[in-house]
Amino acid sequence: MTTLVIVAALATVACSEIGVELVAGVDYSRGAYDLPRDTVVWSAPVSVLIDRGAWTVAVSGGYAVVDGPATPGGAAFNPSALTTRRRGLTDVTVDVWRTGRSRGGATWYSLGGGFTLPVGDAAKGLGVGDSDQFVHAEAGRDLDPYYLAGGVTYRFIHDSAWRDPVGAWATAHRRVGERHILGVGVDASQRLGPGLSASQGVSLYAGLGLDAGGELNLYYRAGVGPSAGDRALGFTIRKPLGGGR
Repeated sequence: MTTLVIVAALATVACSEIGVELVAGVDYSRGAYDLPRDTVVWSAPVSVLIDRGAWTVAVSGGYAVVDGPATPGGAAFNPSALTTRRRGLTDVTVDVWRTGRSRGGATWYSLGGGFTLPVGDAAKGLGVGDSDQFVHAEAGRDLDPYYLAGGVTYRFIHDSAWRDPVGAWATAHRRVGERHILGVGVDASQRLGPGLSASQGVSLYAGLGLDAGGELNLYYRAGVGPSAGDRALGFTIRKPLGGGR
């Protein structure tokens, strides 16, 4: 959380020179994850994005309330405990990437990577307890009014019961009017850990442009497979704070 405060202070000072955006929301998920009973997670993620030219830095964290025998990532935490409700800060992620575009501007691509700061309490199942690193690549194509995008992520994990080392996703959406979108997405990840299998999901999402600036994003995800979780839904609000964004 200290990192978030520092970045927020930097954003306030540098607003006139670089693009700054605040993203905040609420997420809900529920799933059994091959355990005796469901785990329910309520979380409030917060991100600060800072960009200058082709480069973007994102710092993300949040607060979660977890009730059930699994971690927010779906790994077994303490299946035999009578009381499994816990709450607290989640880990902080620092991500840096560079975006490029084709000569005509219709195709974009990005390469980046980052690391996790172990802010969340691993003893409560709210954090990894170590600093994982990751790399990722994405690409997209604008086929007005349609838009296609996809990406892959690889994580250098230190505790295999906590993270998905390889993940991939793809989305397609259509513009509705000047500022709104409707889309569908799919995702898949390799899962490491006791009793975990590969995880897949299908998502529906919408982006609604706001009169005051920024965007409201809504999503619903249905898991495929016992390790994917039954369902997840939530919303985020993206709000430019100044500069180039």
